[in-house]
Amino acid sequence: RRTGTLIHTTTYRRLKFRRRMIIATALVASPGIRLVFDDDQLAKANQTAHADPDAKRLYDELINNQGPALLAESPAGKPGLNPGRDAVKHTYLLGGILRLTGDSRYAKRLEQELVALAGVDWFAKGDGGGGWLAWSEFSNAVSVGFDWAGSTLSADAKVKVVSALQSRGLSKIAKEYKESGGEKWSVNTGPCSQGGYNGVCVMNGAALLLALALKDVGPAADVQLVTARATQQVQLCLDAWAPNGIWPEGPQYGNYALRYGMDAAESARISGLGAWLAERPHLRHVGEFYSQIVAPSKVYNNW
Repeated sequence: RRTGTLIHTTTYRRLKFRRRMIIATALVASPGIRLVFDDDQLAKANQTAHADPDAKRLYDELINNQGPALLAESPAGKPGLNPGRDAVKHTYLLGGILRLTGDSRYAKRLEQELVALAGVDWFAKGDGGGGWLAWSEFSNAVSVGFDWAGSTLSADAKVKVVSALQSRGLSKIAKEYKESGGEKWSVNTGPCSQGGYNGVCVMNGAALLLALALKDVGPAADVQLVTARATQQVQLCLDAWAPNGIWPEGPQYGNYALRYGMDAAESARISGLGAWLAERPHLRHVGEFYSQIVAPSKVYNNW
């Protein structure tokens, strides 16, 4: 308009999107991000989402349908395993869209979600059960949500969320590690002959995410204790897939164990603790395990 030149609609939209992404990067990119995926991976994801047709469809579904639907929902606030799993989906989705777009609506909604989760007893029994698996889901949800929210969190919300991460999360798992020597949640003492069982990997993976999220704001002794113990156990969980990418409990439980293992491993890489996935080539065969055990029946035969 300023130059009196007519710009093709598609070109204008691309320029507008690029401008929005530059602004979003300035707002959301943060050197403090250390969980699951970093800003370089974020940029690649954005690039792929607008270059690959299949990725573009997924991106559009995320931005145009799933995100707005979640904005309209009320924040979580109930204990239990299933609410904990819902909380993971909520914070990953809200935080992911926030990081992809810089849309302030998602920052506000993510803050509401985190504050609500800070008031929940993560260990209490509720829908689907409770205990350490529920604790793991809530710890994952709040740790990643807090990390991805970054400086968009208000001062009041940050106090509440950090307090919950410390009291409901870090102090509880640190106490468990100290009292049991870690053996209760050790890969080597799980019920499966090879590498423990999925719950061990889920809990230790969640513990590492929690410790890394609190690295700059949590009590140093507990952060160091949990980081060291969880680092050891997550790597043992990843080793349990050797030598050929098979998990002894079957594909469904294997998926649960590997999701937490991979999120923890990527977070460790971002935080400078090591390239755990690259060091384990047997993980490249996991897809073969799934295709062989599930196809052609499409049934998840566990145990």
